[in-house]
Amino acid sequence: MKELTLLKKLVEARQGPSKAFQKLFDELEDKIEMASDGIEGVRERLQSSVLTDMLKQEGFPSTESAAAKKAVEVAFQAVNKAFSEIEDLHMVLGTHFAKDN
Repeated sequence: MKELTLLKKLVEARQGPSKAFQKLFDELEDKIEMASDGIEGVRERLQSSVLTDMLKQEGFPSTESAAAKKAVEVAFQAVNKAFSEIEDLHMVLGTHFAKDN
């Protein structure tokens, strides 16, 4: 990820870390949040009975609907885990910078 490469350079160089560090994490958290929102929207649509009924009417087997639901659920969990790990990293690095100032 481009943002993580930039973060590594920022930490190594330690040039004005506070503002640049905060800006980088704000952008990264915004992108993760947008991804989570998008996946949540798809997840809600796939879980609706309307979509299930439509797929049945079109002749799709229920296994395809179940596979799509499972794939979206896995993606949703992965994005949430990534967001949690980024928050943890943000906190650890923030603490590191606070000690140096």
